[in-house]
Amino acid sequence: MEDKVNLSWADIDRLTGELAATITASGFNPGCLIGITAGGLIPLSFLAKKLGVRDVMTISAASYADTQQGNLVISNIPPADLSGRAVLLVDEIADTGDTLREVLKTLRQRCNTDNIKSATIAVRTDKCTTRPDFFALEVDRWVAFPWD
Repeated sequence: MEDKVNLSWADIDRLTGELAATITASGFNPGCLIGITAGGLIPLSFLAKKLGVRDVMTISAASYADTQQGNLVISNIPPADLSGRAVLLVDEIADTGDTLREVLKTLRQRCNTDNIKSATIAVRTDKCTTRPDFFALEVDRWVAFPWD
């Protein structure tokens, strides 16, 4: 077994299409998407187009240096009151789930997001403790995205 999953641009297009279809089928209709920089920017773009959402924001959250995880730092929080709006938080992967959990908590507190769900292209089944609401791929090892 290879030590990582290598995704191509065609895979990203297909997986974000599946993700958008799953989100739509669930009945969740986000009016705003927020992407976690930097890994979530490309899935954010793909999903915004596929879901037809034009209200797009970003938030910065980083805990990795190469493949080593350190302390999570959240910054550049959108200066918006999102109460009453359906919001979708987007990232490329839920590895441990710590970033999703903390960013969701921050957005609820600082942006009044009372209706927020999360979406990632991939989720690590072997170590993720906070799973996204929507995902397209389950993996048990490192994922190499085409923009890495």
